[in-house]
Amino acid sequence: MHTTARLRLALAALAALPAVAAAPRAAAAQAKFFACYVPTSGSTYRIKTADTPPACTKASHVEFSWTDGADALRLGSPVLVNSSNTLLSLQNSGPGNAATFQGGQGRGVYGLSNGSAGVHGNTPFGSGVGVRAESGTAAGTALEVVRGGIKVTGAGTMTPTAVFMANPNQMQSESNTTVGGLTYRFFIDNPHCNGNANAFVFATVRRNGGLPNLGVDYPAISVGYDGGKGRWYIAYEPAAAELVPDVPWMFNFNVMCIRG
Repeated sequence: MHTTARLRLALAALAALPAVAAAPRAAAAQAKFFACYVPTSGSTYRIKTADTPPACTKASHVEFSWTDGADALRLGSPVLVNSSNTLLSLQNSGPGNAATFQGGQGRGVYGLSNGSAGVHGNTPFGSGVGVRAESGTAAGTALEVVRGGIKVTGAGTMTPTAVFMANPNQMQSESNTTVGGLTYRFFIDNPHCNGNANAFVFATVRRNGGLPNLGVDYPAISVGYDGGKGRWYIAYEPAAAELVPDVPWMFNFNVMCIRG
């Protein structure tokens, strides 16, 4: 097994030890622990205590440290901190948690990055959740944005993202004559709301640049769900004065789909 892989496994094992595990408690004074990793076997052993060696027993062994208490887990070896590989990898193939971190009055998990993501969550399964935020009460705050905005990477025209721009010329459409007059329907094809009558769909009109003044206002729109098609749609009901038949196709729509 590669040395780096063995080191990750050793660190994962150490993270599970009672000395490191974050149990429900008030913030405690920090206690620093030292250990050595044996590359050839993947084993580790404690050092710098009353009944352990004062240092690694061989020059080939890698010394590292971690801190228990407030700021629960810190890896303090320059060999590890300056590594370009993953320092700690925890994996659980069962239904339980790979790791649980609980802070007293501080943060349970704090992520900091100089160029990438401070905290990154990913699930390789379609039914999984990359990152879950939960409040202790229904009236509490599950997610707080202290500074900065919210970005949906890859969002664009007709993209399969939670927010996107819908172009009527690329959408299935139909027109119906109702009691109130002519109604156009533009069907949304998006994985975040397809087949989900409980989704929350928001749409606003986005006027295309360069559209000539045709003497008409922005169209009044609404959204609805067609159970037969399993699709949400944007409905446009032109006013009587809007007699230009191509007006609905001269506007785009900003759309956001939230799963319910």
